[in-house]
Amino acid sequence: GKENLVGPHIKLLSRISRMMNREEFRESLANAKSVDEIYNLFETEEKQYFEIS
Repeated sequence: GKENLVGPHIKLLSRISRMMNREEFRESLANAKSVDEIYNLFETEEKQYFEIS
């Protein structure tokens, strides 16, 4: 049911929030020229951030 979706949803929002705390990442997003570039920025940031921590 809906209860099973709350955990993953909150975890995803938490990850996005942590990534957005980095000024360099926010600036890269603001300067992105395409949806693909934004997607790649999130993908790269997630790999770097969550492999390090």
